[in-house]
Amino acid sequence: MPVFGRSLNDFWHDYGGDVEFTRGVSTQITEALAFLHSKGVCHGDFRPRNMLFKIRYIDQLSLDQILSMFTNDYRLDVPPPPYSPMEDPRPHLPKYIYPSEPLRPPVGLASRDVVVSDFGEAYHISEPPVSTGIPLAYAPPEVILPNKTATLSFGVDIWALGQTIGEIRLGHGILGDFAVSDYFRSMEDILGPLPEPYRTIYFERGYQRPSCPPASELSPTDPVTMKAEEMAKNRKQRLEREGFEGYLESIVRSAKGYGTSMQPGEVLGPDERDVGFGCKWVTRDVPQQEADQLLDLFTKIIKYDPAERLSASDILAHPWLEPKKREYFATFMLDEDYEDMYCAADENKGPGEAMDVEMDDEDTPDKQIRAEEMAAAARETRQDVVEAVLFDAETLQQGDPGASRQNWLFAWFAWIAKFIIPRLYGGPMTLGGLDIYR
Repeated sequence: MPVFGRSLNDFWHDYGGDVEFTRGVSTQITEALAFLHSKGVCHGDFRPRNMLFKIRYIDQLSLDQILSMFTNDYRLDVPPPPYSPMEDPRPHLPKYIYPSEPLRPPVGLASRDVVVSDFGEAYHISEPPVSTGIPLAYAPPEVILPNKTATLSFGVDIWALGQTIGEIRLGHGILGDFAVSDYFRSMEDILGPLPEPYRTIYFERGYQRPSCPPASELSPTDPVTMKAEEMAKNRKQRLEREGFEGYLESIVRSAKGYGTSMQPGEVLGPDERDVGFGCKWVTRDVPQQEADQLLDLFTKIIKYDPAERLSASDILAHPWLEPKKREYFATFMLDEDYEDMYCAADENKGPGEAMDVEMDDEDTPDKQIRAEEMAAAARETRQDVVEAVLFDAETLQQGDPGASRQNWLFAWFAWIAKFIIPRLYGGPMTLGGLDIYR
């Protein structure tokens, strides 16, 4: 089975500022999903962790070259048990334990192509399961609240695709994943009161909050996760604070960003500002026109009824994706149980394009000239560029934005402040001139 790089889990932090790249990756995974559905297969666990970047020329690298892509050299010594009447356990015990870590290839070996993996929850549409193991943040209502009268369909993947696009473009899921009651609270804020048959199952499973009226006191037009008065109050507060009352619109249009550490002598970009303590704030707001397109796309994906959700082919034709459709990217799908499901080839790449060396924006002209010379040589022999990329650090710098994120404490605090505190406090918040929440 081929070896791949990192998943899309940290995509927003690393590449969220590159809107065209984000659209391109979204196009790839949507094309892969459309191919699967055309074969009658539902992935069942469609989320960023199961989408991996390809690595160029991986089959031509030595073991040492591959090991050099692991940036974390931490390991834990495994001592022998303090007492054991049995034989020495060392032959059966590993000497070290290493943390799980993805490969982080240098710039010239990092591909912009993505594969879809992990088909452990996949099923054919003619034999759907009762439910799947997809995490709450990507699960549609029919998976969380399964019923005997309905079967799972392609709509499960479509819902998860919408949450995935939201995560890699907006930096967080659309509905959150704190608890089932919170998840459906956000869902009702977007779609209105939970309908049947989900409504009855919701109460039967005991998801109702103590602060909410019992089922016997609610009409079919009342929300189940909050009082109707509370929902109206939330909408009014959003309208006064942000200029729009819809929860989904707030998610798409609200200010976005994250905190991270600064490197010594680092020059701040146009979307960055120094917030002190050796940290910076990176702004990732969505432009108004793109926000309009995303809002339209999410509105057509997030539906209670799976039959009302867009198909994968329809999503490919949506204005937010259509300009990138098959323009730059080629898509593969892979899993050890589905190796016959390759859904595309590198048919869109021009002569020699696959061997071109990608450059950081901050590379100097001299480095760019040297890189161009290396790329030309690579058209004659791939191994030359592999060796140069791996061992000529002067020519190509490590191209992993995530490797420089050291101040995880600041980023975690900013996340807590933005998504937890607003539940308790409705006003704007600042810290050292930094707008944490508004």
